[in-house]
Amino acid sequence: MPKPYVFKLEGLEMVKSILNHKIKDIKGRTKAGLMRGALIIRRRAQQLTPVDTGNLKGSAYTQAWDLPGGFGPGAEIGFTATYALFVHEIPAKHRGKGEWKFLEHAMQEKAGEVLKVIRDNARVR
Repeated sequence: MPKPYVFKLEGLEMVKSILNHKIKDIKGRTKAGLMRGALIIRRRAQQLTPVDTGNLKGSAYTQAWDLPGGFGPGAEIGFTATYALFVHEIPAKHRGKGEWKFLEHAMQEKAGEVLKVIRDNARVR
């Protein structure tokens, strides 16, 4: 029986933690603001996604929700293609454009812009 693949995600947890901490400090943040911020990251991640057939790039999704217990809104960005984790985590030469760690790099690049969008949206309330 073949051994299952084991992955150790490095870096993404730290980026998520820093973003979540800064977002939590924004008073009056809204689900709409978080969704706008998540869409900025998703758009950039799709630009960085390696493309062979386009399936991975097209499997990107974004959703926002209200967290239970009054903890405020939350948002999620991801890719539903079954091989998304492999492409994200395994360094490889990709034909054409695209790079590994596409979601992580998008989060790093767009963190400041996302925080500004959330802050601006919170102020408008």
